[in-house]
Amino acid sequence: MVDNFWGAIIRLVIALPLVSLLAYFLIKYGLSKKYLQLGDKYIKVIEQTSINPKASLNVVKIGEKYFLLTATEQQVNVLQEINDYQEKERPENEYLKVLAKKFSRESEQNE
Repeated sequence: MVDNFWGAIIRLVIALPLVSLLAYFLIKYGLSKKYLQLGDKYIKVIEQTSINPKASLNVVKIGEKYFLLTATEQQVNVLQEINDYQEKERPENEYLKVLAKKFSRESEQNE
């Protein structure tokens, strides 16, 4: 009985960290698919930032065009097509922060 107890503890001490590491790497690298292949065209999420816990602002590349989207649990809205977007010139999420500030200023002026 005591041998079974210590054997179970040893298996738990070995298995738990392995399962935790596996879950971490699957979530970090394996489950975050940012590409969706549609025939010979691609949809790619370029940048994403959270607006609130249930909504995000996204720059998405569809084919050769870039779009600014908002995504919530219920819907996805296209805000505008971005004609002058240049990848990798700005740090991550910097372009979205600039756009968010621009839209917030415009909405404050319209109110």
